[in-house]
Amino acid sequence: MTASLNSYNIHSYREVLADQVGAQGNQARKENFDAIRRAGQRLYRTIQGIRDFSRIEAHSFELRPQSVDLDTMLERQVHDMKILAAQKNIRLRCVIDKLRATVIFDEYRLSGALTNLLQNAIKFTKEGSITVRLWRGTDRLLKVAVEDTGIGIDLGYLARICEPFSQEESGYKRSFEGNGLKLALT
Repeated sequence: MTASLNSYNIHSYREVLADQVGAQGNQARKENFDAIRRAGQRLYRTIQGIRDFSRIEAHSFELRPQSVDLDTMLERQVHDMKILAAQKNIRLRCVIDKLRATVIFDEYRLSGALTNLLQNAIKFTKEGSITVRLWRGTDRLLKVAVEDTGIGIDLGYLARICEPFSQEESGYKRSFEGNGLKLALT
């Protein structure tokens, strides 16, 4: 709770200062506050990821299964990510076979996993498209896929893809920022 309150306080103070600077019309300082906002968001996501991963390891990660309309959830997730994709000029679409799929799942956790997959697809796709698909396989099981035209993953790295804090490219000169928790949590 303390980390959340402190994060909230930092965010609130930044907003107040950013509003004051915006009223003064100082573009350079506004850009600095935007950078602070983005850094704060990254820090908050990192803290939340570490907390979730710690709960998983301590076997205290609580799930709350409930009835979830998977079609609606996927459409909502894609809709929410369209702005991020549009900023990179990437086409993002949702393709759902004609079925109404209701599953019993923790909606918050499923939503988080889908968000992680979509954010990664957007981050690692320079141009082209991302497609989220939902269909029923020949085995009658529901299938969800996130497909993109991004850079892909080196076959030698696939075995480590879900290890926490693992990234294909490491060091200060890496091409993409992140902490290597999204796929481990997903």
